[in-house]
Amino acid sequence: MTNDPNKKRPDDVAASNWKNRFLVSSKLTPVNYKAFRAFCKANNFSYSSGINNLIATYLTNHNV
Repeated sequence: MTNDPNKKRPDDVAASNWKNRFLVSSKLTPVNYKAFRAFCKANNFSYSSGINNLIATYLTNHNV
């Protein structure tokens, strides 16, 4: 399976799997959920944008 979002779905990959190939989910503790929700609201992020921002910031700051 390819990571290029512009590629056409291969015939051997189900439509739902192709659609969700970049889906990220997590079960947060109540404390982390409150902190994450506050972070998103303070920065005017949706949950998806907040996760993307946190990952990009962390990876950049840690040279990953």
